[in-house]
Amino acid sequence: MASPNAASTPHGKYSGKTRGEKLRSAAQNLEVRHVCNLLKDDSEPLDVNDADSFGNTALMHVAAKGSIEMAEELLKHKANINAKDKYGQTALFFAVSNGHTEMVQLLIEAGASTNDVTVFGQTVIMKAAYTISIYSASIVQILLEQQAHTDVQGEVRASPFHCLWLVTRVAWFTLRFGLSLCSLKYLF
Repeated sequence: MASPNAASTPHGKYSGKTRGEKLRSAAQNLEVRHVCNLLKDDSEPLDVNDADSFGNTALMHVAAKGSIEMAEELLKHKANINAKDKYGQTALFFAVSNGHTEMVQLLIEAGASTNDVTVFGQTVIMKAAYTISIYSASIVQILLEQQAHTDVQGEVRASPFHCLWLVTRVAWFTLRFGLSLCSLKYLF
């Protein structure tokens, strides 16, 4: 008979799941020790880039939650930094959406693309401009310094109105939050 606490332990909670599913679930629940144990265990293969039915990977989950420690561990184990979910979003999109400035910086330093376009025609800088938080301005600044495209490049294009809105929004953030006016040079 299983103990009453079996469901709360990693083994009970994740029984019957593949190692990739266990990794994603532990990452989503911010279970650092369990993620580290799974990554260190070489007894059977583990696909660190295993994705759920929406295309979400463990790295996307930790980027959304802002867990630097787990992101670093996943990246050490060759997590695909530019893997895309079914909507074309990468881990960087998730970090930007949730206002995790340090995570954005980590992902960019590790090689995340700042110029991907989602199936909806949205770039990561558009996502940052749409996301209203106290962190948006610093994230927009980081993306501008990385020369993220402010125009839409790809199969799906935003209307000129959307591009004008984005430029206006980025300029507003720059002026409102006292960011360097040099950031504006990346817009033109």
